Amino acid sequence: LIKNLIFLDGLNRSGKLLLGSLVSSFKNMESLEFGENFEHFLPAMKFKHVSSNFSKSFLINYLNQLIYNKMISRNSNFRPYDRTGVPRFQSPKIYKKRLKMKEGDTVIKRIKKSNFFLPLVTHDLMSNFEELSKLDLKVSILQIFRNPFELVYSWYKSGLGKRWGRDPRIFSLTINKHKKNFPWYVHNYKTLKDLNNLNEIEKCAIYITLQTERTLKSIKKLKNKKSLYITDYFYLIENPEKELKNIAKFLKTDFSEKTKRHIKKENCPNFNIRNELERKKFFIEKKVKREIFVKLLDSEKKYRNNIYNLRRF
Repeated sequence: LIKNLIFLDGLNRSGKLLLGSLVSSFKNMESLEFGENFEHFLPAMKFKHVSSNFSKSFLINYLNQLIYNKMISRNSNFRPYDRTGVPRFQSPKIYKKRLKMKEGDTVIKRIKKSNFFLPLVTHDLMSNFEELSKLDLKVSILQIFRNPFELVYSWYKSGLGKRWGRDPRIFSLTINKHKKNFPWYVHNYKTLKDLNNLNEIEKCAIYITLQTERTLKSIKKLKNKKSLYITDYFYLIENPEKELKNIAKFLKTDFSEKTKRHIKKENCPNFNIRNELERKKFFIEKKVKREIFVKLLDSEKKYRNNIYNLRRF
């Protein structure tokens, strides 16, 4: 039922919710949703725990049900401070009006006549792009990157070096190895047992470099990149209007009358975060082994080269 499906993808803490909040202010956009079912099924396909046929059937049904429910505001998020909340959407009255609409075949007809975009925020989707391609979905992907030192610092501050397997609010798949829980994406890490001997920040650094490398490998394998747009957290917050115009053009839509106002609400342009980068790098350097810090420096060098040499600004 969904003609224009958009994934806003990236590593945890890379700026996906900010990007999604801004993009959902464009013309013909529905409110932002999380695409966690894709985050769960694609790794399960990779590990051969579910078949691609079952995953395709399940996920298409999930998408159809999602958009059907959105058209009658069933299961809508009305929390005022969530970026995925209806009150933060450009036109919250739309969803309040839909609460009174009748369900049934008329909803399906309305969906088929519409030309809306559905934006879904996902974690680490691109690292499993080979599995995603087996679903034969027509999608556009906005992939956001962030300086690796920024990511490590943000992960550490969010407790992502110690919460796996302990915190029920970590809604990501985990694996159990050596009587410890780890995020699924370190399943083939050659020295997984040694992760137990690392501190929180070192674990964050390993997790981030592994997933970044896997994501870049998937992107470079793509034969047709027309459905993929690469953006960057710093560039987005410092040049919001210019970058969002580029993204709108990529998606074949445009700013709504609310977009510029929405940019200001998100405190953009913002140049203060970059000013903190050197302090964060110094902090990380003092907390991690030298070889891990050198690996982060190498990753940052590649990142600074036009976002891993993936785009020209």
